Amino acid sequence: MAIRRYFPWLLLACYAVALVWPQPELARNMLEIPGWPAWAGVPRLPLFLLAVILFSAALSLDVTQLRQVIRHPAAVAMALAAVWIGPVLLVLVAGALLPDAGLTTGPLLGMAIVAAMPVANSSVAWTQQSRGNLGWGLALVVLSIVLNPWITPQLLKLMGWSLADGQAVRVNELVAHFSSDVFIVWVLLPTAAGFGCRLLLGSRKTTRFVPGALVVSSVCLLALNYANASLVERPQPALLAVVVVLSIAMNLVGLGSAWLVTRLAKLDRSTHVALMFGLSMKHNGLALALGGAMLHDQPSAILFIVVAILVQHAIAAIIDAWAVRHSAP
Repeated sequence: MAIRRYFPWLLLACYAVALVWPQPELARNMLEIPGWPAWAGVPRLPLFLLAVILFSAALSLDVTQLRQVIRHPAAVAMALAAVWIGPVLLVLVAGALLPDAGLTTGPLLGMAIVAAMPVANSSVAWTQQSRGNLGWGLALVVLSIVLNPWITPQLLKLMGWSLADGQAVRVNELVAHFSSDVFIVWVLLPTAAGFGCRLLLGSRKTTRFVPGALVVSSVCLLALNYANASLVERPQPALLAVVVVLSIAMNLVGLGSAWLVTRLAKLDRSTHVALMFGLSMKHNGLALALGGAMLHDQPSAILFIVVAILVQHAIAAIIDAWAVRHSAP
């Protein structure tokens, strides 16, 4: 679909509009509709948009293709571990090496949130477009989301040790919400509902709804990005440079993990392509909805999440060009 191919450009246009024509009050109204009570202290609109994104993504995924990876349980376990190990180690190293004050404190908090996220649903679309192993792409998305409620809170606590005291407190608040019914109601249930609808309707009938679901989820993600980008004050060049460098570093760690898992498990090229997308792309829509709803007083943390979304799609486009160019005729 055209919206899938041009989504990175739409995202860039969204940020450009937020930069040239920021509307903080409009953005706050988008994120917090008057009269909508909060759910466990989190405004409901970002969670509602997140639920729509996850439902639409799950509806679009053909889980029957997961059968392709059943024969490689050890490789799947290695890949799932790599989803989190590399990014978490990067946050711990960055927290130890970078100063605890100044330009790095907010971005490190945003980096910790992104590192704890599961694999992005959009990685499946990039895998399919690049002729990678779709079964592996699906396996990483589905299994990482299923494991997320148990793994993410523990990883956030671990990474909190490397952050400044004030940021560690915010991490504890995120852990409290992540461990509560917020995640079950707004993340797991929509995902399960999307998979359930696909299984109930069947692949043929569901195919009719997939284009519309993709458009709806893309609009929701663009709205979340515009709203949060409008709330972020125009960053200093030095801060933006720090954020971009850290975002690229996280993607490079994911690509390095994909290369290592491919070599250790002796996987083929199409699976390597799927791993490159799966391990370098984080579910930043989830990070943006949860972090953006709770961290309005941490604009540089939100800035990292916003920039990370654009960076990972830009790098995915480069991987796609490489994969298509070197694919077998």
